[in-house]
Amino acid sequence: MTIEKWFYLWLKEYGDGDIKKSTVGIYDGYIRNYISPKIGKMELSDLTAQKLQQLYDEELIQNKISAKTLRNINSMIHRSLKKAVRLEKKEKNPSDYVEL
Repeated sequence: MTIEKWFYLWLKEYGDGDIKKSTVGIYDGYIRNYISPKIGKMELSDLTAQKLQQLYDEELIQNKISAKTLRNINSMIHRSLKKAVRLEKKEKNPSDYVEL
């Protein structure tokens, strides 16, 4: 499963009851604008802390997103990957090892 597919599955299947509708819209924007273009086609199993850190560094430097937006994106990624670990789709959560 690709990262993009996982994030949309997580948002639809696991996020709807747990996340406010307005937040779901924001998360959809994060997936569409920041995650899918850079790492969306990568397999979920191939996502590492190093690749995630590289994404964050590029977004901060090249796209000049704010530190707050990056923290929000990381929070969403962390929640999603935490669920992936619980469902045994990943062994560990790479977002536990990145620096913001």
